[in-house]
Amino acid sequence: MNVAKELVAVSRLVAEDGSPGLNGMNNREARKFVNKLLDRHTRGLFSDQYWTPVTKTFKELGSHGVEYSITKREYLEDRNGSPSAKVWTFEMEFVNDKGRATKLYGRITASGAGTVEDPLSRYDLVAFAS
Repeated sequence: MNVAKELVAVSRLVAEDGSPGLNGMNNREARKFVNKLLDRHTRGLFSDQYWTPVTKTFKELGSHGVEYSITKREYLEDRNGSPSAKVWTFEMEFVNDKGRATKLYGRITASGAGTVEDPLSRYDLVAFAS
């Protein structure tokens, strides 16, 4: 067995719940898998103060063995300096089907859909991995 195949075989054993996460997938399969998970929690408008669907999204990734690292959280502002959106960027490292260490990049954006006075009192989510 060559080294790449051995790495893929070992990487499949890493996830706590027995699922291989992204390990062993090619890049296209991994993006499709992650985007499908991201889609589950981003439909509709939300009005909580705790970013509950974002938290659920990250928990969903973890429960499927997808290892991620949040690299940045930031608020975007409108031209008046008021918060208009919040963005989370994250990375997902895995060993692909060829045994190479690979990285996907993800982004979740909560865009304000609330009142003029408080744009983030309601928000819409868009999430993707590339």
